[in-house]
Amino acid sequence: MSFFEGHNYRELLFTKGVGNVLLTLRSGEPLEKVSGAFFNNLARLDSFCCFPAVVAAEALQKQLWRDYAVFKVLGEPSLFTGPFDAKTESAIAREIGELEKAQHKQWMSGKDDRDVRRMTLGVGHIDEMVNEQLGAAQSMQAIFFSVIIESWMAFETLAADLWVVALDYGPAEWCTRVLLKYREFKKGSNFDPAVLPNVMPDPRKAFGSFLRDGEMVSLSKLRLIKFWYGTAFDGGTEIFKSNSYIQALAAVRNVIAHKAGMADEKYIKGVKSFPELNGIALNALIHLDGEIVRKLSNAAISLGHQLILFVDSGITPIPAKKT
Repeated sequence: MSFFEGHNYRELLFTKGVGNVLLTLRSGEPLEKVSGAFFNNLARLDSFCCFPAVVAAEALQKQLWRDYAVFKVLGEPSLFTGPFDAKTESAIAREIGELEKAQHKQWMSGKDDRDVRRMTLGVGHIDEMVNEQLGAAQSMQAIFFSVIIESWMAFETLAADLWVVALDYGPAEWCTRVLLKYREFKKGSNFDPAVLPNVMPDPRKAFGSFLRDGEMVSLSKLRLIKFWYGTAFDGGTEIFKSNSYIQALAAVRNVIAHKAGMADEKYIKGVKSFPELNGIALNALIHLDGEIVRKLSNAAISLGHQLILFVDSGITPIPAKKT
């Protein structure tokens, strides 16, 4: 009987998503560094998601080997969980060693089924635990929350770093757009050039870095990211319109980080247009499952890739074909 159904850890791993692959870029090292950091953050997150299944599959495999070895040495199965005498343990270890050699030989021949075992036996065991044990269910929700926070952090960091690189290496038009908008905001502000760091990038050579290091522009919220991308780039706003699910990711991340996952009015309003998330009562703990979490994470991956390619094409346009 299952008491805590609805987590669907399997879907976190199996739901089709966006490939976390390095992109082929034309603009060179600065953009490749930003893209590479984004990729590494996503790769680390994927590894984190898979780890419970890997641990479960490996533990079950090793237990099977030990049960087999105990049976072969003793001639009968045993429920004894402690260590046997030294001679028996040595014989059991030899039998396990032979199984390990056989698996290594299979792996070297390209016929190893380790990944299949992890994604079937391991995932199945985790799903069973989550459905039947309160502690496991709570831990899975903690994993889901962590994936949301990490996905948003990866995207937010990319968006800010990418914007800086774009203004450092892109066309002058981008810098002009930002400068004009920034001048609108500067009036009446508390900005004081005297408090700027002693070493600042030359705004004539690295305008984005100048703004970032002087803390003159913030891209710490989705609203600000959309605003400054729309300001700097012709077409920057449209990319966000075609990736509206990033709004859901931001809303879920914020309610986790600031309200410990308890739905407030801001969250309810923020997810109103997303059927998978709306309908929750005020002050209730939000519930996530593997499919929703993967969809939210994919929003960060997909939009991040599109922004990278958008900036790359602006810094280094594809040459027109000669006719």
